[in-house]
Amino acid sequence: MMIRRIISLCLVVFTLLTLVSCESDWMYDKDWIKGKNSKQIQARYGKFDGHPQDIPDDGLYRDCICVYFLQIDKQTWDETLPNEKLYIVFDSKGIAQKVYKHVDEGG
Repeated sequence: MMIRRIISLCLVVFTLLTLVSCESDWMYDKDWIKGKNSKQIQARYGKFDGHPQDIPDDGLYRDCICVYFLQIDKQTWDETLPNEKLYIVFDSKGIAQKVYKHVDEGG
């Protein structure tokens, strides 16, 4: 009985450590994003944190890159911390063609 408790505890600790050590973009499914338009992506993940243009009338971003901030203190905008961003590249039809993460080192 004691061995089962120890094994269960070890499994819980291992699972928690694995989850904590995951990359900060774990909540964004890059494979799901590819092939979707900006309306679909924002319906699932919320508004983009950055985009280069005004929102088009039909709500679809085209020929641009939109951004989600993965790791940044949005309250203080502390620029000394590394900023992790998820970039989504849209084609002329408004479909996400590429998704990649970039880290800007803090100053």
